[in-house]
Amino acid sequence: RKGDSVNNTLLHIPVDELMVDPNQPRRVWVQSEIDRLAASIAARGILQPLRVMWDDERKCWRIVCGESRWRAAKQAGLETVPCLPVEGGLSETDILADQIVENHCRQDLPPLSLARAMFRLKKLKSCTSQDLAAELGISGASVTRAEALLTLPDDVQAMVDDGRLAESAAYELSRLRDEDAMR
Repeated sequence: RKGDSVNNTLLHIPVDELMVDPNQPRRVWVQSEIDRLAASIAARGILQPLRVMWDDERKCWRIVCGESRWRAAKQAGLETVPCLPVEGGLSETDILADQIVENHCRQDLPPLSLARAMFRLKKLKSCTSQDLAAELGISGASVTRAEALLTLPDDVQAMVDDGRLAESAAYELSRLRDEDAMR
C-alpha cells in the first residue's frame, strides 16, 4: 500500500508506553487464551513483533496489530515487547483492514465483532461486499454471512456474542422474515 512502510528496525518498547487502538475490532478477549499465550511468551518469548505507530495526539505508541500479544506479555511480566514501527500515512481503513485480516486469519475473532468491523470498513471504503472480500482475501460468502448476523435483533446478537447461540444457527435465524420469528 502507498504510504505504508514498516521500518525494519526492531524496537523494544516498554509495555506501559503502548496503548490499545480504540478502534480495534476485537472487544472481547478470552482470559484462558491470554493465559495460554502468556505461558508461551514466558517460555519462548514473543515470536512475532507487534506492529505499532506513533500517535502524535496521545504522545505514545499505538498498537496496530498484536494487542493479544501485548496483553499476554504484560501478564507474563515482560517489561518490553518487540515492535516494528509503521511509518508513513497509514489510514484508518488500512489499519482496520489489517486488524480484520489478522484476527480473521487466526479464526478467533467473535462472529459479531468480525461482522461489525467488516461493516465499518465497507462503509469507510464505500465499497461492495465483493470488493471487501477480495481486499481481505476471504470469500464473498463469509462477508455475506457476517452481514446477515447484523440483521438479528440485539437480544439475539447478545446470545451469539456470549456463545449461547452458534454462528451457523444465528445465520439461519437471520434468514427469517421478522424479529419475532428470529427470537
